[in-house]
Amino acid sequence: MADPAAADWGWWRERRLPGGPLHLDTAAAGRSSLATLAATAAHAEREATTGAYVAQEEAEPLLAQGRADLARLLGVPDGGVAFVPSAQAALDTLLAGLCTAVAEYLAAGPSRVWARLAEVGRQTREALAGLPGWAVADPVAAPSAIVALRATNGQDIGKTRSGLLPGIVTTAASTLRAPRDMTEPLLRVSPHVDCTAEDLDRLRQALLALD
Repeated sequence: MADPAAADWGWWRERRLPGGPLHLDTAAAGRSSLATLAATAAHAEREATTGAYVAQEEAEPLLAQGRADLARLLGVPDGGVAFVPSAQAALDTLLAGLCTAVAEYLAAGPSRVWARLAEVGRQTREALAGLPGWAVADPVAAPSAIVALRATNGQDIGKTRSGLLPGIVTTAASTLRAPRDMTEPLLRVSPHVDCTAEDLDRLRQALLALD
């Protein structure tokens, strides 16, 4: 059977609960799949009936398989994947082993996920380039799905983000996020891998309507 990821990332969206708003803030929190939500609920129930340590031992083979599958998907060695309790813990771990992680990534080469994320970022930057009142802060070919927009007409970034809600979720990034590098607030857009041209057009139209 052909790999569905090879041609169409719609399968990613189909395996998740229907989104209320358009999620363009994946850097803050991803959307769990239906299978993940079901497995999480089942594990919590198992902990309540058999005890946390027993449930952990029972789940370990599945977690080990998950780490191996994720490593293969990301194009890194099996030992290059770890499950951590929070985004902050992940950041701390990343910073602690940054040099090794970068070397391993460069040696492994880009995987289809990294390639797709770079493609999504390029498509987003191209879709938003020339949008009146806004300027894309990064080069079009930047290898990232995170896109930063500068307000060129003095728009308040916080009010813009609020104005896009509840239909579209983005991030208002203040200069406190990177005081040495940022000279002005930015509107950050970070689409998921299943982002479509229609999603990006919806964002364009919403930003135009706010102006």
